[in-house]
Amino acid sequence: MNYDVLIVGGGPSGLMLASRLSKKLSVLVIEEHESVGVPQHCAGLISIEALRSIGSPAFRSLVNKFRTMELYSPSLKKIVLTGSPLACLVDRVLLEEYLYGEVCGRARVLLGTRVIAVSKGRALLDSGEVVRGKYLVIAEGASRFITSRILGKKPPGIVGLQYDLECADSRAEDPVRVFFSSKYSPKFFSWMIPVGDGVIRVGTAGPVNSMNTRRLRGFVKFLERKGFVRNCRVKRFFGGLIVSEYPTAGTYGDNIIVIGDAAGQTKPLTGGGLYTISILTRILAEAFNSENPVEEYRVKSRRIISRLIFQKIMADLLHNIPDEAKDEIWEHAIELDVGGKLSSIGVEYDRHEENIVRFASKHFVETLSMMRTFPRALSGGVVRGIILAMKALLRE
Repeated sequence: MNYDVLIVGGGPSGLMLASRLSKKLSVLVIEEHESVGVPQHCAGLISIEALRSIGSPAFRSLVNKFRTMELYSPSLKKIVLTGSPLACLVDRVLLEEYLYGEVCGRARVLLGTRVIAVSKGRALLDSGEVVRGKYLVIAEGASRFITSRILGKKPPGIVGLQYDLECADSRAEDPVRVFFSSKYSPKFFSWMIPVGDGVIRVGTAGPVNSMNTRRLRGFVKFLERKGFVRNCRVKRFFGGLIVSEYPTAGTYGDNIIVIGDAAGQTKPLTGGGLYTISILTRILAEAFNSENPVEEYRVKSRRIISRLIFQKIMADLLHNIPDEAKDEIWEHAIELDVGGKLSSIGVEYDRHEENIVRFASKHFVETLSMMRTFPRALSGGVVRGIILAMKALLRE
């Protein structure tokens, strides 16, 4: 059977797009796992704006809301951000199940089926069946089985490991806590997210070749020593690849589009992608109203992609600063009450670069003072990374 659109991958990117396209086009979604939403990889922390952008499936899978986030330096200097709410926690498995429910009945979904090869307008399934479509959308996530074969885009080099811990005195209204220490999360960060019912989601992330469960266990012991948690029991363990890289628009030829994690379309500072894909799948769905959907999407998505590239520059700066310099930056930020002043302006959870613009427009003197702190924190490697990032931005 021929379809208007073939979508490889039944994760959030593929399901959001299928939900939007299947109202007017024939769509086939091909998902390698027997069920959607599993195995779980992500923590599920998103913004209220992302919640609204995704719509009903996100609201139905909402677990918790947070008004406070605490950011810790390696020596536990603390910056506090507040909002109403600042962030939300969704059940990622439920979210994808609800997205799947929206798609069923309007599009055909093949579960437990793997695409082993693609060519223009065709996909070869592991059953030997060949399916055809006018357009091919690759939304396979960070695994990049197909993307690496046809486009040479390798899987990301960062992995996140997480425990759901049952802990004494854990409260749902506790703040989200983020820790920037190379000891437990080299070139990334670690986190604590109150889930509710006495459960805390604790995780850490870093380059694949340096992360293991021993590092995660060490982080939990650190939290216990410092009094953040006590009397904890591991309820479950999960994890997966995190995308933090330079994104692409993901358009190839006149009928192939790569979206979501497969195209690096996540927030590089955190690896979160739900907000971005909720916007990009809407842009792509609207592009199918034009004569040339691929070109229309490439043009209309350019602003989002450029924003993510700038965020990657910020991520390279922060994640490569030595721990001693991070402590210095935190100390200066606390003296200037950066957290309180930014919270009064309004913290932008998804568009990280706008926090700098907003803060600078309201507090120019404090911004200059903070900028004087950063040059002392930059090693030669970080400077070279920033230069490469700027070149990438100019190329885009």
